[in-house]
Amino acid sequence: MERSSVSRSLAFELKYDEYLSRFDLLWLLSRQSCEQNLLDKWALDEFKKTPKIPVGQQLFSDFVSWRMLLYKYLHQYNRLYTTELIEEAVQRILDRLIFIRTCEDRGIESPTLRTLVRQSQDGTHIDFIRELKLIWRNFDHDYDSRLFQPHLADELDCEPTPFIEVIEGLYSSADGSFEYDFNAIDADVLGGVYEQYLENLIKKVGRGVETVSTHIKRKAQGIYYTPKFVCAISWKIPWDEH
Repeated sequence: MERSSVSRSLAFELKYDEYLSRFDLLWLLSRQSCEQNLLDKWALDEFKKTPKIPVGQQLFSDFVSWRMLLYKYLHQYNRLYTTELIEEAVQRILDRLIFIRTCEDRGIESPTLRTLVRQSQDGTHIDFIRELKLIWRNFDHDYDSRLFQPHLADELDCEPTPFIEVIEGLYSSADGSFEYDFNAIDADVLGGVYEQYLENLIKKVGRGVETVSTHIKRKAQGIYYTPKFVCAISWKIPWDEH
């Protein structure tokens, strides 16, 4: 087994003259091995590889984390606004960022968000929040959607920290163990994630906040998240709650 610095995803190298002496590794590539997921099991033992998590489950977990992160910062910088208004702004921000990331992975837009983050980290003196809001304004101009129309999210004050963390998370995990490809995530999966996500509201508890499930209430009132489709460019992504 060789750990190569060339590629983080390289499990092992096996040369043609090593097939017999290292047949145990060659067998991991067989059809029978693939059917039994033996290569994954081997990687778990050999590299302490993180077990596979369904993309919907991982994305939901990240959504909840990003939501709380944005809320805490925005609430701290904008004390005059209620919890409900801040939460609404957080939702609009996440919707916008997901829309932009999907455009990027579909090849419709260049990787605008990652470029902005890199500029903020390479010593370039930029007003990160101002530049992010400018990106939103450009999308409002280019796309016929109310998603980027003027909103409270455009008026709130904040430092770049939570936005950078969320944007980086929309590309890959902090440890680099996986990357998101929003071109490959089915709209139904994304819609299901949003429906779970919207069942949880942020509620003040003492001096802090926590997410509270409203599944029973939402179900009783018939409130569900309905995906919409941008047919003009042959792709689909949800962004409104009905």
